[in-house]
Amino acid sequence: MKLERALYGAKAIIFDCDGTLVDSAPVYGKAWAAGFASVGGRMAEDWYRIRSGLSEHILMDAFEKVSGLKLDREQVIAHMRNAYLENIGALSEISMIASIARKNVGRLAMAVASGGPAAIVVPSLRHLKLDTLFDAIITLDDVGVPKPAPNLFIEAARRCNIWFEAQALQGPQRARTLVRLNGHRRSHLHLRPGGQPMDRRVMRALSSCRGLSACRAEGLA
Repeated sequence: MKLERALYGAKAIIFDCDGTLVDSAPVYGKAWAAGFASVGGRMAEDWYRIRSGLSEHILMDAFEKVSGLKLDREQVIAHMRNAYLENIGALSEISMIASIARKNVGRLAMAVASGGPAAIVVPSLRHLKLDTLFDAIITLDDVGVPKPAPNLFIEAARRCNIWFEAQALQGPQRARTLVRLNGHRRSHLHLRPGGQPMDRRVMRALSSCRGLSACRAEGLA
């Protein structure tokens, strides 16, 4: 019932991949350890655990700082991706979220917006037979700008032929955004108010979007 209320009036759902649809952290952890080891680095499991989900170059930035190494990034990425794909059979879906996607096939436009590379995201979804559920699978390769920037979500909405209006809610600690996806075939952000450029507060709020985004408004100005 709560899910039905959350999706009432929605035109689309945008899902994250890692940690949302796919339990990939254990596989990624071993793969990154192999990647860093290929250039003489040693990655602690605890260190990775709190950084799980970071895009490749952001994670390597952090590893360089803590290790003092200057990484051969192409080599690290090649070894990491190979190790991941060799162990792809260890992936599992997160059934609670995947079931939402299955229930809404043909009812709502759906997309995946992942900060991972297509070389890993697409095979992961395909291996778990999740790829065919979605109208679009957007990865970092498509936009070139990692999260927390909103580019992945914007492109996912565009691919679903949806435009959206962001409303930032005032709050003492942080701004939150509720997003309404409307069935108009517009591929750009509708800026508020009166077409004025979106302010930094709204952009920060959009940047905080994570995981499963049920795309509707709550009627709050």
